[in-house]
Amino acid sequence: MTKVYIYGIPLRIVYDFVDKILPEDFNNKVEILKRIVQELENKVSELEAQGITVSAEVKTKIQDIKSKVYALPTVKYGEYVMAEHHNKIVDILKDIADVLEQIPVEKVVEKLVPECKAKLEVNSPLSNCAEFTTTSKAKLEVNSPPSNTAEINTKTVISVMVSVY
Repeated sequence: MTKVYIYGIPLRIVYDFVDKILPEDFNNKVEILKRIVQELENKVSELEAQGITVSAEVKTKIQDIKSKVYALPTVKYGEYVMAEHHNKIVDILKDIADVLEQIPVEKVVEKLVPECKAKLEVNSPLSNCAEFTTTSKAKLEVNSPPSNTAEINTKTVISVMVSVY
């Protein structure tokens, strides 16, 4: 029998016409969902500790998810895992995916960014290689001419974006 472990909790891999869905298959999914909710709450706390604002809407959604997860029943041996049980987990997973799309929230920088002195040297016209030096943390993107056969002359534009963070 094949199992996978998520947060240390085993989930069986089941096969059509061979395996029955057992109560622990459902109950273990519920335990994993509880751990996921805890991880979402931890992530919100970490983001806020870094000065990143998490919207009230996201926090409310996480609390709604938590309520739904903790409302799921425990299936006992001899009981059936009903379609309703499965569908509630599907709804919770959809809610989790919606929340994950909204995290992380961009940080609002309220300080002046220090001057960034940069030097960009293109080693050869078509190599797409560049050397970048700066006095502070920065992100560099170089958008070279669109094709390797483009001719570079005095009117060729090579765009460079530097983001200081």
